Amino acid sequence: MALYQRLPYMKELMDRINQQQLLEKSEHAEYLPRRDAENRYKLFIAQQPGIALRVPVKDIASFLGITPQSLSRIRKNIR
Repeated sequence: MALYQRLPYMKELMDRINQQQLLEKSEHAEYLPRRDAENRYKLFIAQQPGIALRVPVKDIASFLGITPQSLSRIRKNIR
C-alpha cells in the first residue's frame, strides 16, 4: 500500500496487468480441453511465436498438457 500512496498510477497499472493475466488464463483453460494436441500446439505457436522458439520443449509440453515426446513428434510432422 505504501507504494500505491507514493505512486498512485501503479494501482491502476497493476490492476490492468492482473486483469490481462486472468483473461489469458481463462482463455488457456477454455482452449486446451477442446482441441487435440496438434491443434493446441498450432494455436500456441500462432499466439506466442517468440516464446515457442525460446522455451524448452518440456515446458511447452507441460503448458499444453502433453508429453515432450508427443510434442517433438507433432513439431516434426508440422515442419
